[in-house]
Amino acid sequence: MAFPPGAQIRPELVLATYETFAAQFIAPRIITARAPLSAAIYQTPRRQALSEALNATFRPFKLGHRWGPKWSTCWFNLKAEPRQTRALSATNLALRFSTDTEALLYINRTPHQGLDVNRDTAILPASTARAVLAGKETLLIEAACNHPFGAVGLPWESDDTKRRWESETPGHFLACELINTDPQIQALHRDYTFAIALARELLPEVPPMFAPSAPWAPGAKPWQDSRAEQLLEALRRATEMLKDHATDLARIAPSVSRQLHAALSIRPSGSTALCHAVGHAHIDTAWLWPLDETRRKCQRTFSNVLRLMERDNRFVFLCTQAQQYAYIERDAPALFKQITSRVREGRWEAGGGAWVEPDCNVPSGESLARQLVHGCRYFTSRFGEKAGAQRHLFLPDTFGFPAQLPQLMRLAGLDTFITNKLSWNDTNPFPHTTFRWLAPDGSSVLAHQTPGYDYNATLSSRELRRGITNHRTKQLASTNNPSTTGPRYLQPFGFGDGGGGPTESMLHAAHTSAHCDGLPVVQFSRTDDFAQALHDDEAAAKRTGLHLPEHRGELALELHRGTLTTQSWIKQANRQAEDDLRLCELLLAGSPRPLSKAERTRALNDLDEAWKLLLLNQFHDILPGSSIAQVYEDARAQFTRINTLLNPWLDRGIALWTSALNTKGIKRPIVCFNPASTARGSVFSEGAAAFVAGADALSCELIDAAGAAPAEVIPVKLDADTKRRTAILDNGLLRAVIDPLGQITSLRAVGSDLSPNHTRELCAPTGALNALSLYEDHPRQWEAWDVDAATFRHPIAQTAAATTWEVLDAGPARVAIRVVRPLGQSSEIEQTISLSTESRSLEIRSRVRWNEDRRLLRAEFATSVESSHAHYQTQFARVARPALGSAARDSANFESATHRWVAALDTLGGVGILNDHKYAASATHQPGSHRLTLEMTLLRAANYPAAGADRGEHEFTYALCIPHPLAPFAGLDSEAESLHRALFLREAKPNQQGLTGGSWSPLTVDFDEPASVTVSALKFAEDNDGSLILRIAETAGSSSQVSIDWNLPISEVQPVDILERPLKGTQRLKGFSHAARQGRTTLRIAPFQIVTLRAR
Repeated sequence: MAFPPGAQIRPELVLATYETFAAQFIAPRIITARAPLSAAIYQTPRRQALSEALNATFRPFKLGHRWGPKWSTCWFNLKAEPRQTRALSATNLALRFSTDTEALLYINRTPHQGLDVNRDTAILPASTARAVLAGKETLLIEAACNHPFGAVGLPWESDDTKRRWESETPGHFLACELINTDPQIQALHRDYTFAIALARELLPEVPPMFAPSAPWAPGAKPWQDSRAEQLLEALRRATEMLKDHATDLARIAPSVSRQLHAALSIRPSGSTALCHAVGHAHIDTAWLWPLDETRRKCQRTFSNVLRLMERDNRFVFLCTQAQQYAYIERDAPALFKQITSRVREGRWEAGGGAWVEPDCNVPSGESLARQLVHGCRYFTSRFGEKAGAQRHLFLPDTFGFPAQLPQLMRLAGLDTFITNKLSWNDTNPFPHTTFRWLAPDGSSVLAHQTPGYDYNATLSSRELRRGITNHRTKQLASTNNPSTTGPRYLQPFGFGDGGGGPTESMLHAAHTSAHCDGLPVVQFSRTDDFAQALHDDEAAAKRTGLHLPEHRGELALELHRGTLTTQSWIKQANRQAEDDLRLCELLLAGSPRPLSKAERTRALNDLDEAWKLLLLNQFHDILPGSSIAQVYEDARAQFTRINTLLNPWLDRGIALWTSALNTKGIKRPIVCFNPASTARGSVFSEGAAAFVAGADALSCELIDAAGAAPAEVIPVKLDADTKRRTAILDNGLLRAVIDPLGQITSLRAVGSDLSPNHTRELCAPTGALNALSLYEDHPRQWEAWDVDAATFRHPIAQTAAATTWEVLDAGPARVAIRVVRPLGQSSEIEQTISLSTESRSLEIRSRVRWNEDRRLLRAEFATSVESSHAHYQTQFARVARPALGSAARDSANFESATHRWVAALDTLGGVGILNDHKYAASATHQPGSHRLTLEMTLLRAANYPAAGADRGEHEFTYALCIPHPLAPFAGLDSEAESLHRALFLREAKPNQQGLTGGSWSPLTVDFDEPASVTVSALKFAEDNDGSLILRIAETAGSSSQVSIDWNLPISEVQPVDILERPLKGTQRLKGFSHAARQGRTTLRIAPFQIVTLRAR
């Protein structure tokens, strides 16, 4: 290579020269023969079945033409002309095809391989190749007018490409031919470009300039470590050899490849990292494309993987989401059969533990349990107890993980947790790679944050070296590996998010990196084998006195905080569906009149479908609100389907309970149902009158509506001044003062049973409770996903005068004030503030007509409580988080996940904010003090990826609760559950004999305060053997003796895990016994423990 005399050269410029040489000299010679194919097309706006396309009429279509619109389908029928294919061989014959969109090649009416912007070539089976060359067979391709990331231009693409995707015809017919390739030249090209990439990574950040006598030329002095010099010298020699034999490249290619491979295959030091590379295709079950497109993405991706497995017998692949296998099982049975064969062979790993990769912030604890139940059961039912066995929970892209997830994992037989997402933190870098993750009850799993910081890796030199650089548990040596004792890590690789999966180039990179100085030792590995090796490493380290770092509690993602609020409607629908499913299971499994086996089977089938639809919509880009609008159109239809499935069974269950009650002698029999885990009473209105009804936990109580006299109600006092627009509400337990804006300017506990909180003012001296503020909401990136800290620095207090302020209910059982006032530029909020007899909660029911653009609405509660932290309810537990202003490291807490309540508490008690479906909250110290202001985000108004998200009408309820100071967490749990699992009334038939007298409950659960034991589920066993499953959880953080008295005929009770299998070893319950004669089960529950029982 010649340079001008005295020239100064940068090594990276030389590498750029080599890249040009590879692109212009080597790459064009890979294809050795080619022949065009004629194309005919059939276009349809719908995603059609193959059978419809086979009977369609096709028309000719020429190369270079455009087609569309977005999301439409174009079927291509491709035919060869034998006189044009004479130069081609059937051996290693490939189709090269591109419409610059996603496509799927069918052979023998079965998906054969996907084609997209990352791969445009498919090798044809020999028999097909011969038939196509002879003109006896055509090739059929289904092309979708979308690319792997949806149907819009992407930020990194050219302006021309972006404009094309905004047009009516974004599809572009670019390639359609049969080709033969030279595998030796292909291998040479891969070795050559791999050496360039590695040499570039070994350069210093600012390489020095050198004369033409560079270190890789004779007589020069070294300028960089010898490894870079070796590669540059190997590239120089290879380039010269290729230039010298330019007309005979096919003959010289193997020799040059061997020379390059020798330079690359120099063993690294014995302490370099060990990279376990597993093929992967992270397919978002919905995101920038709808669910129906995901079904096609799965066929494209999985067929890609199967073809690669045919060509490389060391390659292994991981697919984690049971839902995607279920799609293939239904849509492409022949493809599913091929997958099953590879799973049983051990090279296709059907593992990951869950039904989908769910969001873990918004779903309930029971929903997270069912994700594992349905995921694990599916894998073993389809692939066998051995091949389908689950060990790890693989959630690479989920937006944070709750504290109780390790306990749920252990109860599902999983001992290893793997993610990538914690590397996305925007405030505090996550400090560990491999660590012990502990739940609040002490349950522990081995956790691994992949240090490559990418689950869609291509195994480039940069990515592999990043895995070494970012590894933060380097003290944990790998054991039982002859190549290295360095720390091990997992690296998933393959095009993902929109699918596609690994390519041959990636497999070549893995093989080349197996022994390549400058890189980790790379080996193909199943994820469960990696998990076992990691456990072995930990055990070996313990024997030397080395213990892994521990992390106790939640693994919060310090990013994507906006997903706690965006698309509010689906969060409301999700919580309602969760409650309806729980109630439906309770009514049917707890019925005093047992269902027949046939009816139970029908119920289980419908419940199974409903649960799987709900779990699907808890995927980590659906429920968080970060998908395109069409995804939410589908979601609305699916939540309607859930209701359609459940409503008949809810009616059936209610009828079974009410028909068992004895209504003789009752003038107007009404049944009050309590689906909550604690006894409750409530106010019910009937015309101008109101009465109080109640029931024990998980029970129904018969009342005579004709005899429910209002006089029996302890009256609530109302002192309202409608001219000044102020009011005082007082029910003897709490007293609230309402101002003209509907803000609470005073909140006091006045009941003696709340001592020492008696008469304490809980509103801050300056400020109010229920103050509303708007914020301009323009995140730096990821609009639907993110809320930036800067957003909350400039509140826009909503102080416009109310247009309506009136007394809505004057008692005696309930008093209420209705306030209507404008919000922002063109929105309005209507709030009904009410207090009921014997209630510890002041309820604020809101209706918002929301027409803001890129704005955020918050309710703020300035309390008098002084504390360094606030408490947030989470799944089966609670978490204490420092308030903003406590320390710089806590500045990430400006928006955090919560479930049914957030509370400001001290030793004297405090106040909690309950909600019915809001999930974003925070706590801030008031200026100059340690008093806490609680904040709850109510609505956002993002425009990407779904334009106009959340505009429209919303209804939601929150409440201010003053819990008993001796058991505040139990009180908050009880009040919050009752807010969204309210009592309800149903009529019963008069003069029926019944079975149970005036009330019914399938069981009662007794425990000692301050513990709080909630019933998460009472359901039929999944195997439909007639058993019942009861799941309870302690959520207040206190241990207790628990007694369960069964009113059902239960003779045997057995502790089980959440997969409903008998507990083993250390999982066994303390103090467990069952007295069949008395119908009583007793056990000792630990703080935050989840217990599942199987009853027969």
